[in-house]
Amino acid sequence: APAEFFVRVGRPRGTARANLPIGAEPVDRDTALPPDYVPSDLVPVAEEFVLGPRTILLRREAAEALENMLRAARREGLELRIFSGFRDFATQRRLYLEAVARQGPKQNGTASPGYSEHQLGTTVDLTNRDPAMILSSHFGETPEGLWLFRRASEFGFIHSYTEENTEEVGYKPEPWHLRYVGRERASELLAQR
Repeated sequence: APAEFFVRVGRPRGTARANLPIGAEPVDRDTALPPDYVPSDLVPVAEEFVLGPRTILLRREAAEALENMLRAARREGLELRIFSGFRDFATQRRLYLEAVARQGPKQNGTASPGYSEHQLGTTVDLTNRDPAMILSSHFGETPEGLWLFRRASEFGFIHSYTEENTEEVGYKPEPWHLRYVGRERASELLAQR
């Protein structure tokens, strides 16, 4: 069957009129964002932290926290790069359809459009200097991946998809995928795990 048939249609809550509060945004495999949700405070991440020649957008607070985190890693001799940030509904739809076409409708690595944390503008995908580590589960075993596991919450970031919560969230572990929720909320969530 064509991949188009596997796009889920959820019941998003209302329309996107205002930015959702950071850290409490309700989006997961069962809760969709409005298709037109685009935060109004998106800013480009500093080029020095972006992998390749592209512009990656994040909400201002998340971008500032990310840059602080990546500078801290650099001071410890680690180089991290962001390769994905904010994705609008249309971009997520394209990525989802490509994943379904490649892997089938039961793939669990790409969220349906409207159900992706990337649409929040607070979620990033990171890697190190090794191109083989992009979207690799082995990234979590690298010095950079281990550093993020230990230190990301200090900067307000959490790992959304872990070995421990695969059943709950419905996605395979992604050590490269971090969501900014703010320092206080990150500490709370870390304590619950």
